[in-house]
Amino acid sequence: MKGLLLKDLNTLKGYGKQYGIVFVIMTVWALAMETVSFVSMYSILLGGMLVLSTLTMDEAVNFNRWALTTPVGVRGLIGAKYVLLVCTVGVGTGFGILLNVALGAFLGGLQWEEVESLPIVAALFFIAYSITLPISFKIGVEKSRYIYILILSGIGAAVFGLVKVLDRLGILEEIDSSEAAYFAVILGMLVVSVLVLVISYRICIRVVRNKEW
Repeated sequence: MKGLLLKDLNTLKGYGKQYGIVFVIMTVWALAMETVSFVSMYSILLGGMLVLSTLTMDEAVNFNRWALTTPVGVRGLIGAKYVLLVCTVGVGTGFGILLNVALGAFLGGLQWEEVESLPIVAALFFIAYSITLPISFKIGVEKSRYIYILILSGIGAAVFGLVKVLDRLGILEEIDSSEAAYFAVILGMLVVSVLVLVISYRICIRVVRNKEW
């Protein structure tokens, strides 16, 4: 698995300059617009997109077909992608939090509510990518990208609807006014995302084993 992770990291080096330029441009935009929330969320989104990029490269050279003939096996092949997903989204979340704090302090308008909400955003992206990965191995990365957009849209609509319902019931105000309740929501979302990730991993193993390569 270590070799597969190093292979993916070397693959991602080719995208380093491109993403670096994008982040510089977005940071300048954030300073100009005096808002950092979008840039922070983009760093989390990018973490998962990097995994899909490695899948695209693997698919282009039929790497998986070759890898499954080696001692790595299905669990090693799939496990490396999920470890990479946890690492990239985790790093993206950490970077987003640091960027939010730094730019917010520089602009003189640091909003701790935005910083505290980033783990929830990360959990939602984990769920979206957990659903997408088995589909990517089943039907291919390019087709699964469209499904990924639908998944994100569905999760966004569900969250929006839930927030509206909680707001009407007065529960949202209670959560906002209680730090304990807010952190309980964050912890609950992280637990759910981990459970979904584990289920996704097991499904992905079954998909790859049953697929005709």
